[in-house]
Amino acid sequence: MKQISQRLLPWLTLCLLTLLLLTGCVSAAPDKAPPSLLISIESGDGITLEETADFQQAARATTAYYQEQGLQLKKPVTLVLTRNRQAFLTESITRFKVSELELHKAAKAVDALAGDHLIVFNVDGTPTTRQRLYLTAHELTHKYQRELAGANAGGVKWMLEGMAEAIGAQLVAKAGYISVAQYKANWQTLATLAPQKPHLSELRTSSGWSNSLTTYGGP
Repeated sequence: MKQISQRLLPWLTLCLLTLLLLTGCVSAAPDKAPPSLLISIESGDGITLEETADFQQAARATTAYYQEQGLQLKKPVTLVLTRNRQAFLTESITRFKVSELELHKAAKAVDALAGDHLIVFNVDGTPTTRQRLYLTAHELTHKYQRELAGANAGGVKWMLEGMAEAIGAQLVAKAGYISVAQYKANWQTLATLAPQKPHLSELRTSSGWSNSLTTYGGP
């Protein structure tokens, strides 16, 4: 029993952090917190200085939040910015060394793909500063999940995604764009309007998640 508890402790810590976040018991770090030196950005052809700055600030805000919780990435992460959907797909095939078929399944209805300490973004898919902050926070949260929970990080897909969405919403709210309450209302509206909904058991694995996007639609 003790061995099981020790193995699950990092995962339980992440879940508790999400609950505290959603109830407003945890606040983000002040702007003066130093950014992580382990995050670098590669800007592809056509990416402007302003767009690069948006992602830099988003990475700074995310790492500052986690530093406030006493958490720090142990390994470097590179954010690769691509201009459009085609450049995003081409770059992802090259970086992740996957086939077009594998990429089609992985990149369905998304504008960012993450691998081992690498995240590729479609900048055209996130045209506003708010969207870039949200997506960067979401994807970097997955990095913290993997580092902290190890093998348990892939346990329940919908919980991992829910935590990433919650932290993205929290950081967007802190920046003054949209409140967490508004995000909750938007999510509830989308769920209510969906003609069909998957059972949570269908969303436990990455493959189940991908299949559900085809069956039920992204939103």
